[in-house]
Amino acid sequence: MIQYHNDILTIQAAALIDLGVVSEQNYKNLKKRSQLSVIRRGGNGNPALVSYESIPERFQTKIIAMIGDPYKRAKKATLMDQIVMDDKANTFFSTFITKDHKELPSNVQREYRFNAAVLNAVNVRYNALLAKRKSLGGSTRGCWQTVVKEVNELHADVYPCKLPSNERRLKSVLNMYLQDGYQSLVHKGYGNSNSRKVTVKIESLILSLYCQPEKPYQITVAEQYRDFICGEIDEVVDVRTGELIDRSDFIVDGEPIELCERTIEKYLTKPKNQVIVQKLRASDDEYRNIFEPHANRHKPKYSFSKVSMDDRDLPRKMHDGKRMKVYYYTKYFLVL
Repeated sequence: MIQYHNDILTIQAAALIDLGVVSEQNYKNLKKRSQLSVIRRGGNGNPALVSYESIPERFQTKIIAMIGDPYKRAKKATLMDQIVMDDKANTFFSTFITKDHKELPSNVQREYRFNAAVLNAVNVRYNALLAKRKSLGGSTRGCWQTVVKEVNELHADVYPCKLPSNERRLKSVLNMYLQDGYQSLVHKGYGNSNSRKVTVKIESLILSLYCQPEKPYQITVAEQYRDFICGEIDEVVDVRTGELIDRSDFIVDGEPIELCERTIEKYLTKPKNQVIVQKLRASDDEYRNIFEPHANRHKPKYSFSKVSMDDRDLPRKMHDGKRMKVYYYTKYFLVL
């Protein structure tokens, strides 16, 4: 959460929002007004980092009240330094649909996000301790107890996760998480085993509505989705297969599967879906410039880099009446 990056004290942007220091919209406004200095942009598994010094003083006061002096925190390598908010966990829990066709409550989503972040840190911290002990030729006993102690020392106001304090139980939860992923963190009361998330067919329906010729807004897609599953829209054609989408695929136990606008937005903005969206909504030039690979041609530089051969039928016949086929080749100069 707090770390030095290129000798600059930084804090993760996601942590500022999840800790309640700033709201997501407030963060965007501060960044737009250059009142926050983003040292590293997020992407490829790396969280976005914000310079602590650039944060307005009123927000620095909140941070100090929650986690203490950031400069002292950054000097000591502990479990807290390994805690990184997981964007994939955020997407998973925010789009999770329970067995009664509802989204997880916002406070539960937040709890599960922190559970995932802490478990990721526990796994990294434990393996790092093991590797350090082995490299020094010492005993690996006590490594797990050290990690469990650090987990139990996490401040509940800063890290609102609910993980077992017992060593054996925590290890069991970690092993299940490493095996089954985010699904293992969802309580059975919300449908850990019997829940139904956004399926491939629902995703196809969302994309098909969004990629109509009139290019509707996302809020319009949410309205049309409800209209279709309720029977107010007769037909929707799948943009990928050209088939009519069956309304019955979105009815479970006699009740339609409802989605909120935010869930629809999450799926429309997924990178894999953006390729389909841009193909059908953007112009050909825009699509080629963004998604198709570029080819650069160079002037010839080396001889015999490429030989072009062309077949010819000679005008004169052979003794058996057939024409001889020959191949002419031309030497080209091309950079490989």
